[in-house]
Amino acid sequence: MSTTIVGPDGKPRCRWCDAAPGFLRYHDSEWGFPVSEDHLF
Repeated sequence: MSTTIVGPDGKPRCRWCDAAPGFLRYHDSEWGFPVSEDHLF
């Protein structure tokens, strides 16, 4: 079993982001990016 999936736009992503619709956006915009401050105001 592969650890990646191909999203609707053809980009490979982690398999976990297929579990819910909002996970694709989270994967592409937040997952794996460095965090300089973990408090949002």
